[in-house]
Amino acid sequence: MSSHSQISPAYQQPITPGCIRNCIRLRGMPYSATVEDIMNFLGELSLYILPNSIHMVLNQQGRPSGDAFIQLCSPEKAGIAGLDVSKGGCHKKTYGVKIRRSFPVFWS
Repeated sequence: MSSHSQISPAYQQPITPGCIRNCIRLRGMPYSATVEDIMNFLGELSLYILPNSIHMVLNQQGRPSGDAFIQLCSPEKAGIAGLDVSKGGCHKKTYGVKIRRSFPVFWS
């Protein structure tokens, strides 16, 4: 059996109507990004991050993938974070030398 076995569907929580959609996904972050870097990237919106709710994605080798999921206090704040940077959000906001993407995702 592989050490990288996938989670059985029985253990995954299904997305059902009525779930709170208060999560954003950040893509394209530097592999060296820390929780503090993510909070700095989100700026004022970092005040609305729920406790212990920055989830950095690791690849199969256990290294950072450059993606993160962040749960905010409300779907409205997640929606704001997903707006284009020209509209006050974080989508296409620069951090370092690359352009980052931020968009709402469904999360329960």
